[in-house]
Amino acid sequence: MLICMSPTIDEYVQQITELGLLTADQMAKFRKGLPSDKPPRSAKEYARELIRQNLLTEFQAKSIYRGSSKNLVFGDYLILEKIGEGGMGQVYKSRDRRNDRLVAFKVLSTSAVKSSKLVKRFQQEIDVASRLDHSNIVKMYEGGKLNKVRFMAMEYVKGIDLLSFIKDRNRRLDVGKAVDYVLQAARGLEYAHRQGIIHRDIKPSNLLLDENRTIKILDMGLARVVSDDEDDDEDNRLTVAGQMLGTARFMSPEQIEDSRTADLRSDIYSLGCTLYFLLRRKAPYRGDTMAHIMIAHMTEPIPSICKKREDVPEVIERIFERMVAKQPDDRYQSMPELIADLEKSMGLRPADASDDAETPAAVTEPSVRPPDESDQSTDGDVSFTEVSFDEQSRYNANEQLEESKIEDVSEFGDSFGESTDAPAPDMDAVTEPSAVQPAIDEEQNIAASQPPDHRKMKRIAVIAAASVTGVAILSVVAYYLFF
Repeated sequence: MLICMSPTIDEYVQQITELGLLTADQMAKFRKGLPSDKPPRSAKEYARELIRQNLLTEFQAKSIYRGSSKNLVFGDYLILEKIGEGGMGQVYKSRDRRNDRLVAFKVLSTSAVKSSKLVKRFQQEIDVASRLDHSNIVKMYEGGKLNKVRFMAMEYVKGIDLLSFIKDRNRRLDVGKAVDYVLQAARGLEYAHRQGIIHRDIKPSNLLLDENRTIKILDMGLARVVSDDEDDDEDNRLTVAGQMLGTARFMSPEQIEDSRTADLRSDIYSLGCTLYFLLRRKAPYRGDTMAHIMIAHMTEPIPSICKKREDVPEVIERIFERMVAKQPDDRYQSMPELIADLEKSMGLRPADASDDAETPAAVTEPSVRPPDESDQSTDGDVSFTEVSFDEQSRYNANEQLEESKIEDVSEFGDSFGESTDAPAPDMDAVTEPSAVQPAIDEEQNIAASQPPDHRKMKRIAVIAAASVTGVAILSVVAYYLFF
């Protein structure tokens, strides 16, 4: 049996200085300031004092004490805290010492490295995000390999994702703020679409609200790069026909059928579902299984926002209905077109980027009061916390829709130096909260719905079953058997 010996104070200090966490002068100053009547008598007490004086984070102190300090430094990146862990890897709050800034530092796990497809998707996310530079998109700084570890370094933001924001509120969200948040997301997506990038996973938990009330789109893990040459489309090589990628409660009907066919109008659909969620505190469609949810997107009438929110103007209802039309051709055909209507609903002039868009007749006059940043009356007591946003959504087998929240590191107490079997928050397995998903009322669409396509329903059910069970071959075999 391997017995791990606790380090002495001298050994503990030596590791700190060798790693470059503190300089020799900093350590000397720290030691000089220790109380002479009751100095630390062990490395554990020494570590507690370093944390108390904010010279080390709890994560750093524990890692050094346990002898696992080698992964605290990756080139210029100094690891501060572990934020989460999932099937794809781990995410850390880190400091980029070269540029003196905080970053979200994600590393690919050793198990994921063994999959060439996951490695390619990881690299594709880096490539896609690196092409985007917009105030409404979380910025990718760099990615590559350090110490034989694949990593990506992203913008670290102090804020809260919209799913947590809505879930934690004790009052409903003001209509003007909801529309403003969706409008900001639309501007970020419009920029991404101009770069030939389709997000394919727009939802409340992938929209970050920072301290300045700016919306930032995150997680390009499922993004598709539109290529003129189909044979040169990397997504076609990583995604098989009929494969489903995304989050079912916010996914367009065509993306459910085949993620490779999802174009910019699919992002518009998902953004429409997000608008509904912000105003109604639930997704537009629900079901006992993933298959039920996906079939609902295909066949159920579009639910009404105004039915339980009399303060929502009819113009917003019309915009929402057009965003989530079952057929892509019946939706807004571009983000500039949607942006123009959203801005008109708020009494704002269209942005320059939208001037070349055909102005639809859906909106004729301002109907939504723009958000007053000085008015916090509808915000409740939601507090902003520092979190890293690098989440990829998926549904678990029993379809419990619960959002994984990033938990603060536990208090530095008697458990210090002891390992724990409790799993870290799963950054790559985020699902939606059941608490925010009350049973849908018998809502009826004010517009006529398309009759059910039973052949399409059967195909969707088969694809859903394959996705839930993980038996991908079932989808392919069933497709050729039935169709």
